[in-house]
Amino acid sequence: MINPFANALRLIYNTIPEEILEVAFRPRDYQVSLDQRIKDVIINGRVLPDCNVNVGKIKRIPLYNCTREPILPDPGYNSLANPAPGTLYRIPPEAREHRDVVGVIDIAYPYDFTGYSDTPFGFGTLGNSVRSLAGAMLDSNTHRNACLTPTPVLLENNLVLINPINSFMDQWTLVCRLGYDEEFTNLSNSSIAPLCRLILTAVQAYIWKTLIIRIDQALLSNGQELGQFKTIVESYQAAADRYDQDLIEFRGSAIFDIEAVRYVVRAML
Repeated sequence: MINPFANALRLIYNTIPEEILEVAFRPRDYQVSLDQRIKDVIINGRVLPDCNVNVGKIKRIPLYNCTREPILPDPGYNSLANPAPGTLYRIPPEAREHRDVVGVIDIAYPYDFTGYSDTPFGFGTLGNSVRSLAGAMLDSNTHRNACLTPTPVLLENNLVLINPINSFMDQWTLVCRLGYDEEFTNLSNSSIAPLCRLILTAVQAYIWKTLIIRIDQALLSNGQELGQFKTIVESYQAAADRYDQDLIEFRGSAIFDIEAVRYVVRAML
């Protein structure tokens, strides 16, 4: 299995002098390795949250694999006058691959449960009659017998609120996005190179922001000539503007995730 973070570190060390990395990240001050310091500041501090905003692995999770949570009413709540706002589900770690759910996309029924006949859900007892066939034609245009699709709302701590309540709620499947972990485990191969470039750009932008003022202060106070060190750091100024473009390219590469393509194809059919 390819480790995207290890690839990104290899690109960083092959591109940026280690002396500059040591000065910018100061791993000795934090008593950690330079690798860990880059992960803490760049991956966890910037790249991972940005990638999880609009990108992540698409996962289909049947609600029967989830745990219903009680919705505790306020004191004096009248259930007859005000029906419950919905059904609350907690997505268990094993269903979400031990990652956090960062967004809900859709909720779908696993198979067609809306038939057209004299009896509910299309299960007739005496075959199709003229009346039932006429009703089927009408239903196909008006969706009279169609099951109402509920709306999922993502709450904190991997809780999803489904509204309105449906007696067959547990049969629905939640389509959601799972956030990446700090190792970007199971990232598609098409996204590894764009991610490495994004991390490199984030490192260069951080170096420029962290050191450029300190370099100017050293020149003003001590009159020191910093030579190539100053030249390299100044060359990273454009990285701050390039970061957003690299992030867009990474998001574009993630579209080719197999499950994401499957969902788009299903939505088009």
